[in-house]
Amino acid sequence: MPDKHKVQKMLTKIKVFLDSDYREQVERKEKITEVLKRLKGRTKAIERQLESIGDSEDKTPLLDELELIKAQRKKAIKVIKSIKEEST
Repeated sequence: MPDKHKVQKMLTKIKVFLDSDYREQVERKEKITEVLKRLKGRTKAIERQLESIGDSEDKTPLLDELELIKAQRKKAIKVIKSIKEEST
């Protein structure tokens, strides 16, 4: 029969290992959330620029950038949802 102390030590190692995976997921989620906030700010800035610009060809690059940012945000939100599903 293994010593009680050895069993406790092994359980502690397992717990640290499992907790590290959880911590990595939390850190990844926090980083993605931070990027989402920056992208949202950039989206609002582009929308303000679009409002200030009249009907000109200068809108095209801004509209392209806006669509790209929206796609990136959707992708990031999907990743966050998958992280939440993995943790449950």
